[in-house]
Amino acid sequence: MEIEIMPSPIKLSEIYAAIKDEIVIDGCSDYKLIEKLVLGKFNFKLVSEQVWSLLNHHKKQMVKIDTVDADMVEIVILANSVKHGQHCVAGKCMSTGRWIRPVSNPQGAELSHEQAKYRNPYGTYGVKPLQKIQMGFSRHVPLPHQPENYLIDGNLWHQNFSIGLGELPQYLDEPVDIWGPDNRVQHALITSGIYSVSQSLYLIQVERLRLYNKDGGKRRASFSYNSIAYDLAVTDPKFDEIVKDNREFNHILCVSLGEEYNGYCYKLVATIF
Repeated sequence: MEIEIMPSPIKLSEIYAAIKDEIVIDGCSDYKLIEKLVLGKFNFKLVSEQVWSLLNHHKKQMVKIDTVDADMVEIVILANSVKHGQHCVAGKCMSTGRWIRPVSNPQGAELSHEQAKYRNPYGTYGVKPLQKIQMGFSRHVPLPHQPENYLIDGNLWHQNFSIGLGELPQYLDEPVDIWGPDNRVQHALITSGIYSVSQSLYLIQVERLRLYNKDGGKRRASFSYNSIAYDLAVTDPKFDEIVKDNREFNHILCVSLGEEYNGYCYKLVATIF
């Protein structure tokens, strides 16, 4: 049985030093035997209850092992949008192509400014779209309306170069529509299972994209996808710069199904490429 992960990391070598004389498997005690007790799941590792009980007075807990970069997941960042003044980061796993949304708690909360930072040889910075970022997770914490959510492990992220705009087409999704024709989905339909959300993030190529402000500065994007007209709120922090500078864009959008608000999950434009 897996129990809540302890916050303090412990290295495998420290575990072996602590219990090498207490645990014997198949007649011998060895570092490799301790390794065999480690479970691999979602690119991170956990020590079994048996080992942790020897380290912590037989308490039935589990502890995360201090891992190296090879155990981290590499993601190409496709969104770092605004959520409650903080960050909603999302991207695709470089090895599987699947979407991943890092969250700060099991309820899908946004990331703080510090949590959305990475390190490279030049310093520590806020994460940006198109970067390839290595990050670690504690566990998968899917929600009915956001099945791609993963709980961050609290370690600082690392950058591993970036992709170019010209590479974006290889990451495109091709859904029939983006969660139906309207600008929102009733949350009760999702939680009841009447409407199933297989993924809450898409990277799509659109047509007739127009950015504009409405009702006192609300940021909006109107566009057509698969001959369906949409008009959605925009949470891309670069929106004002794009509009002010009249920048050209590639008509590629990262769209997201947001959290529940007044009984609905609203569709959002998270990134304008």
